[in-house]
Amino acid sequence: MHRFYVPRKWGSGECVGLDAQESHHALRVLRLRAGDPVQLLNGDGDLAEAVLDAPDGRRVSALVNRVLTRPQSALEISLVVGLPKPKAMDLIIQKSTELGVSRVLIVPCERSVSRLDAEERSEKKRKWRVASIEALKQCAGFWLPQIEVFPRMLDCLERPEPADARWVGALVGDRKHPREYIDSLVRETGQFPKSIEVWIGPEGDFSKEEMDLLLSRGACPVSLGDTTLRSETAALYCACLLRYEAATRTVVA
Repeated sequence: MHRFYVPRKWGSGECVGLDAQESHHALRVLRLRAGDPVQLLNGDGDLAEAVLDAPDGRRVSALVNRVLTRPQSALEISLVVGLPKPKAMDLIIQKSTELGVSRVLIVPCERSVSRLDAEERSEKKRKWRVASIEALKQCAGFWLPQIEVFPRMLDCLERPEPADARWVGALVGDRKHPREYIDSLVRETGQFPKSIEVWIGPEGDFSKEEMDLLLSRGACPVSLGDTTLRSETAALYCACLLRYEAATRTVVA
């Protein structure tokens, strides 16, 4: 089934216009015709079953037959990633979208190979959003992750509405398996946490000063196994683990 992104709400029976880029893809690349079935996604919880209408010049619309709505996951997962190399970051964005991660927050670190000025941060954020939309269409997902790029680690740490738990992937020191922290939270609160924030270092990991800052802000050091994982592997490992834990326990919304 071919899927198209239309970033707004729509209802059953509504005729929804595709933008120029999506219309070009439908008409010139896929060679779709009026009456062909398609799906529409808005990244805000909705997926529509629709059929293409007759094209009007270079634009095409779709008539919505049925709208399926899915609430956001009861567990909000925030991945905070020390800016890695471009290909690694592209993979994290793509797979985080597929895995239903709520937020991907990118911070520059002392050992980050890549560096971004203000203009580059804006351009990269736009590029990563496009990649996220394409991943959402591929997997027929319902929700796009929020993507933010911060100029400093401290700016990310001081944002409002912190998560119920903050973890940091650690290679050494007094680490615990993520499940130990989850079990402890469940015992203390009587319910599975509603939001968890996981910090993943760049190539070369966080510096000692950065790790000390995270620990001073309540981050719990977690072990991600017996081997040293690449940044992208560590981020996706955490997303998969949390999705699994949330699916196999009672999650209170």
